[in-house]
Amino acid sequence: MSDREKYIDKMAKKLKEWDAEIRKLETRVEKAQTDAEAEFYERIEELKSKRAEVEEHLEKLQDASNEAWQEIRNGFEQSWKTLNKSFKKARNKFKKLGK
Repeated sequence: MSDREKYIDKMAKKLKEWDAEIRKLETRVEKAQTDAEAEFYERIEELKSKRAEVEEHLEKLQDASNEAWQEIRNGFEQSWKTLNKSFKKARNKFKKLGK
C-alpha cells in the first residue's frame, strides 16, 4: 500500500470515528432536554456540514492524479483542521451538559 493510500485510509477511518462522535453528541442532547437544546442541535448540524466538506475533499484526494495530489492534499488539510476545531468547540460546549 502506498503512502497515499495509507493516508486516505487513515483519514477515512477518522471520519467514521467522527460520525460516531456526532451520534454520541446527538444522544447527549436528547437526554439533556435543556433550554439550550436548539443551540446544541445547531452545532451538531454544523459539524455534519463540515464533516461532509472533509469527505468531499477526501474523495477528491482519492481521484487525484499524482501531479494534483499535493495541491488537493493541502486543501484537504485545511478542511480537516477546521473540522477538528469545530469538534473541539462542540465537545467543550457539550461537556457543560454534564452527561
